[in-house]
Amino acid sequence: MKPLSNAELSRMFGDIYDCAVEPSRWFQTLDSIRDRLELAFVQLNFTSMSKSGLGVPPDMITFQTDWNREWIDKLPGLLDIIPGVAAMFDTEIDT
Repeated sequence: MKPLSNAELSRMFGDIYDCAVEPSRWFQTLDSIRDRLELAFVQLNFTSMSKSGLGVPPDMITFQTDWNREWIDKLPGLLDIIPGVAAMFDTEIDT
């Protein structure tokens, strides 16, 4: 990944701040961040505890991108470089 320029970083932060005013922009903004940072997936969770009390769950909002298909296609070739991955696949799931 090419390093972010100051202008790109500033634009990303500006896009995030714009989402506070216009929450419908989160999906587009997270897609842009995912693609620029060459990530497979981005998820952002907001939790408000202000109304929560004993036995009252917090308010939660989640925004997420779709998985980047290119990354999904690369995963099988990348598994071998993860230390202990073979043991993980050979172990019972509930042990």
